[in-house]
Amino acid sequence: MLIRLKNVVFASGLIFTMTALSEAQTPGASIADTPTWEAGLGYQFLHIPDQNFPFGLNLDGVRHYGKLGIAGEVGWAHGSIDDAGADVSLGMWNFGAGPRWTGFKAGSTWWPYAQVLAGLELLHVHAEFEGVDDSDTETAFMIQPGFGATFVGGDGWGIFGQVDYRRTFFDEADDSDSSPNNGFRFLIGARLILD
Repeated sequence: MLIRLKNVVFASGLIFTMTALSEAQTPGASIADTPTWEAGLGYQFLHIPDQNFPFGLNLDGVRHYGKLGIAGEVGWAHGSIDDAGADVSLGMWNFGAGPRWTGFKAGSTWWPYAQVLAGLELLHVHAEFEGVDDSDTETAFMIQPGFGATFVGGDGWGIFGQVDYRRTFFDEADDSDSSPNNGFRFLIGARLILD
């Protein structure tokens, strides 16, 4: 619980710091009011009940049509469990697409956004216990609403932070305290901005 709280405080502080720095800058003449394309690469931290995935990567892309756009992403997160002599490795893949609204404002270096993605999540589990290997893969439908902000650093690039709620539909009982169907994800990374 303490690690989760530290991660939330760290991510929030980082987002607030980036906001303050971007507002202190004088908007450059080269910042587009509404870019056509964005592509981002970032680090992701995923949490589902009773399990953290402390390392992951995410790649996303957006095609803007004014303030509304279509976003798509693919991501991967890794976690592990060492329990009673069993070494368990977990890999979580996510694939999604959906609408994104971005709050573009003329000359602003801060673009808040909100999106809802739908797609698939794939969970791969590999376990080793007393020299015996076993693995299993499960796929489920996923819906992922989230929000974030892009901080434009210059002509054609920026940094971003994002928080998502991820609802999946694995064949697990939702009333269980350890159901993997409710997750939270934190993203931070760099973004390429194309007019």
